[in-house]
Amino acid sequence: MEAGPMEIDEIADIANQTFTLYKLGPIFEFHKSSMAAKEKTFALQLCHNLKLHDGRKTRRSTKRNKSKDDFDGDLRKLDIDIIHLQDIKSYDPEVKPLRFTFEILQYGDDKLSQYSFYMLPSPQVPKNEKRPGVLVYYPLLLIKAPQRLRQEIITWFEKRYVAACTPLFMYPATMVDAVHVWIDSILDIEENLKAHIHVPEQMLRPPLVLEYQTGDEDMSNVKLRISRTQALAICNRIPNRKQFMRAFEKHVEKTTHVRLDTLTLNRVTSSIATVRKNGYVKISPHSYKAFAVRLLQVWIDLAVEKLYKNV
Repeated sequence: MEAGPMEIDEIADIANQTFTLYKLGPIFEFHKSSMAAKEKTFALQLCHNLKLHDGRKTRRSTKRNKSKDDFDGDLRKLDIDIIHLQDIKSYDPEVKPLRFTFEILQYGDDKLSQYSFYMLPSPQVPKNEKRPGVLVYYPLLLIKAPQRLRQEIITWFEKRYVAACTPLFMYPATMVDAVHVWIDSILDIEENLKAHIHVPEQMLRPPLVLEYQTGDEDMSNVKLRISRTQALAICNRIPNRKQFMRAFEKHVEKTTHVRLDTLTLNRVTSSIATVRKNGYVKISPHSYKAFAVRLLQVWIDLAVEKLYKNV
């Protein structure tokens, strides 16, 4: 997608939020309904299933409803927007990243909460595509909402667009990819420091934290911290930065006799992002754009691999 003169990359919109990743199958005739039509059907479903009054035009006071049993809250906002992510590739220039935002006021606690989810397009069409022009491909969803609302999103896609939506769990290799992205970032930082380019402290100080599950109820999880200096020292001893995890695991085994490759890498935390095996992710607000985009692309590729055969 070519960036127009007034288009600003909105990758920062995704940073500093905790999302649950979902994979979304081919969407039937998704492009044939307008944004307004999508907003209408999604709002109708939320209002019906969650006992919400559609308060986008006419708002009701919580005081008025405390003694009534008809509604539990107000749907105060629901918008669907195209979001410009310059470096996220799409198989079709007309299929662009989308952002859904909605606000709900619960009468019980008089609390207004905002929720959102993002739809990211596939970089390519599956090779076994048999219905060109009928199906639309958005393999990755990033959802910021509690389980009950996530279920409504899943149901909306299934009932309206015959699209299966299921949690996206990380492969072990995908967890390691998060480590490699951080390694590349600190090597890039070293080049910047040598060139006397300013680097924010938030990118220099945080260590890489690896949390492993032992699988043994009698043993706690294993958590290891690796500083930027320690990681650079390991990188200086290996011919290829992609061998970092293997070199680190061998170092730990040699010094502690713990074989990390027999454990499950459950969580990776760095100055770039926090990534959990169960699909919970959070991109740091201080991460460089290039590395945040690389992580997003890793997750898109994972969803594509799990959804589409022979891509």
